[in-house]
Amino acid sequence: GRKSMLNPLGYVGSLSLGLIAGKLGDAWNLGFLAETERQVESHLESHKAQLSPQDQKSWVVLEQMKSDEVNHAQMAVQRGAREVVLDRGA
Repeated sequence: GRKSMLNPLGYVGSLSLGLIAGKLGDAWNLGFLAETERQVESHLESHKAQLSPQDQKSWVVLEQMKSDEVNHAQMAVQRGAREVVLDRGA
């Protein structure tokens, strides 16, 4: 395959969100971090749903990754993250 011609839009969008969050201050930065971690946690759950229950090695890895993401989100909230909710249905 080849890279999508839309990749640059994704990079520009991500950079733009980062710049905006940076200008808004730490509480918003932490809010975006916490929301991102929540979305990654959800994404990992969808991977688990596709795994065979017999694939214990992959389950262990995904569970550890999920635990790490939850901890990152909790740390951001403890440090004063603003509530940011992006589309979690995507």
